[in-house]
Amino acid sequence: NLSFDGISSTWTLPAASNAAFRPYATLGWFPVRDQQPPRRGRHIVGAQIGAQWDLSPRLRIKFGLAQYDFRNFEGQVDQDYDAIDGPGRSYGQHEYEAGLRQRGNSLFLTNNPLELARAGFAADDMMWGLAASFKPLALTVAAQFSHFAPVFVGVSGELVRNQAFDRQKIGDTKGVWLDDARVFGVGLRATVGAAEVRNRGDWQFSLGYRWLGSDAVPDAFVDSDLGGGGTNLRGVSMGLVYGLARDTSLGLRYLSGSTISSPTVQPTLRPRDRFSLDALQVDMHVRF
Repeated sequence: NLSFDGISSTWTLPAASNAAFRPYATLGWFPVRDQQPPRRGRHIVGAQIGAQWDLSPRLRIKFGLAQYDFRNFEGQVDQDYDAIDGPGRSYGQHEYEAGLRQRGNSLFLTNNPLELARAGFAADDMMWGLAASFKPLALTVAAQFSHFAPVFVGVSGELVRNQAFDRQKIGDTKGVWLDDARVFGVGLRATVGAAEVRNRGDWQFSLGYRWLGSDAVPDAFVDSDLGGGGTNLRGVSMGLVYGLARDTSLGLRYLSGSTISSPTVQPTLRPRDRFSLDALQVDMHVRF
């Protein structure tokens, strides 16, 4: 069985690999759900422009600006429902499936009002859809310093904002008003040590921070380690990788994350209460 994951292409100029300044452009298209009429497919379109700039033999900078478009992800109240015959062939196509989503995005019920009003409707019949559209714009910058070689220092940062979020439109079309929805995100990371842990005695230490608003990006595609995954999260991570032998390394990572808004337990008595999760990960990496 074959699974088609998408297609992408990158153009880099000039062709010389030793050029000090090399701009690039990348385009990509990635299907998430197949088109099965009358059910619409879902896919992601992305484009990024950027450059790698060697300011000196000891300093390299990379930066990129990307625009993504998550098409047919936004939920709608499903109209393919008949009072007598029940759901039609396309019913449920606007649901943000539990098997795909993680947590954090703003959701609303996409069930048809006729289904909500029928006798026997239960919590298990609820279908949740994304309240917002998603067209995140992301700026990424990274720098590597080799002034202390063989010890390298790397820093990177990313800013993201969902350009398609419209609070008033969501209120008018979905009937919900999102007071605490946030559409920004920031990620910072610093690494010190070997540029790549390949040999015995090589090491690399990393420190990261993430603040990701509820509706900055679809929560299904966010790293699942920090805070259990998803959006509406902030937290830190620390990691150490040590080379035990050639192409063999041991990694240790600590992550601590908590929700930004939306109290989960006794919000009236403990308004600052938040969901939080601390995790310790141990990894063994072997290349061959």
